[in-house]
Amino acid sequence: MSGVCPEGAIVQINKVFSIDQDKCTGCGTCFNRQEYFCPVRAIVKV
Repeated sequence: MSGVCPEGAIVQINKVFSIDQDKCTGCGTCFNRQEYFCPVRAIVKV
């Protein structure tokens, strides 16, 4: 997902997207842009 995650932590397997926790640095880019990336707002801060 170029442009969404600078670390390449968002991966797609078949039609399912997930966040690779080993690559995620917690920068928040995907969360801050969730309205553009995830139409169901499934990316949340915990």
